Amino acid sequence: MSNSLVIVLILITIALLLKFLQAWVQGPKCTSKRRLDGKVVVITGANTGIGKECARELSRRGAKVIMLVRSLKRGEEAARDIRGEAGEIIVEKMDLSSFISIRECVSKLNATLDKIDILLNNAGVMACPLTRTEDGLEMQIGTNHFGHFLLTNLLIPLLRKGGPGSRVVTVSS
Repeated sequence: MSNSLVIVLILITIALLLKFLQAWVQGPKCTSKRRLDGKVVVITGANTGIGKECARELSRRGAKVIMLVRSLKRGEEAARDIRGEAGEIIVEKMDLSSFISIRECVSKLNATLDKIDILLNNAGVMACPLTRTEDGLEMQIGTNHFGHFLLTNLLIPLLRKGGPGSRVVTVSS
C-alpha cells in the first residue's frame, strides 16, 4: 500500500472513532413519539437550559406546560420562544429560595389547575458565595433541595389527582 492510502485509512478510522466517541458521550437519545395531550406538566427553572428544552419538547408533544421561574420577564421571553412551535405555555413566578414565594405559587396553582401529571424539579443554583435564603438556610441547599422538597409536598394533592401515572422527576448534577 502507498503511504497516501495508509494516511487516508488512518484519518477515516480516526474520524469514525471520534464520531462513535461523540455518540457515546452524549448518551442515549429519546426515540419515543408518545403524545402528552391532556397532560399538565409543571417545570421549575424552565426559562433556560435543560428546563427550557424540556418545556419545549413536552409542549411540542401536546402537554400544557406551567413554567415556574424567578423572573417573569425572562420566563415570558422563553415562553414566547417556545409558543411559536408548541402548545399551551403558562408562566408563573416562584422563587425556590423563598418558602413564602413557594406557598403563594402553590396556592395559585391549586386555584387554577385540576391536576398535575408531571412535576419536573429542575431549577437550581450552584457555586454561589455563602449567602442565606430569606428563611435562614444556606442558599444552595435551601434552593436546590429544601425549596423543591416543600414545593413537591405542597403539590402532592394535585399530583394525586393526576392519577397513578403521575410523576415527580428531580434533576440533579
